[in-house]
Amino acid sequence: MHPLFPAICLTYLLGGQGKILLIYLLTLLCHECGHILMACRLGLSVRRLELTPFGGSMQIDESETLPARQALALSAGGVCVNALLLPPLTALLIRTGSLSCLLGLTVNLWMLVLNLLPVLPLDGGRIMLAAADGLFGAARGTRIASAVSLAAALCILFAGTLAACRGMGWGLAAAGCWLIFSSDAQQSIEKKKKIM
Repeated sequence: MHPLFPAICLTYLLGGQGKILLIYLLTLLCHECGHILMACRLGLSVRRLELTPFGGSMQIDESETLPARQALALSAGGVCVNALLLPPLTALLIRTGSLSCLLGLTVNLWMLVLNLLPVLPLDGGRIMLAAADGLFGAARGTRIASAVSLAAALCILFAGTLAACRGMGWGLAAAGCWLIFSSDAQQSIEKKKKIM
């Protein structure tokens, strides 16, 4: 568990947002189970699952870089689960009209959309990296994915700053900053993997 994760959970609980936290954690668990199930389907061993302030991070027990198709499938596992949850959550919302169902549907939809953004280390960034590696080769694919990832993260930071200036809070700008730093760290890891 990332050291900041308990602090963020405590902040939600102290702020009276326990229901939102619970729904987020359940959605995150389903999403990460999608990755774990795909790893098992591909015959990979999951070494570690870490919960971070903005989601989860799974490490597989493989010393080599995965082939592009396996990397793409592994990255898509989580978002596929989020997509599969949309119809039953929508049906449940229509049937019950429950605020909890609406909250669950909203959190799940946001997790799906955000994870499809082409920014490393998000699933969309990993999908883009696997596709670029398959199309252009490892070195060129990593350069292309890194450039697109940084551009997308900067756009998120810019949009978040505009939103904050209009009184909508700094959450999106903070996410943009996190994505820029995480993207840079992920790019360094990917480049080192490709050199080895």
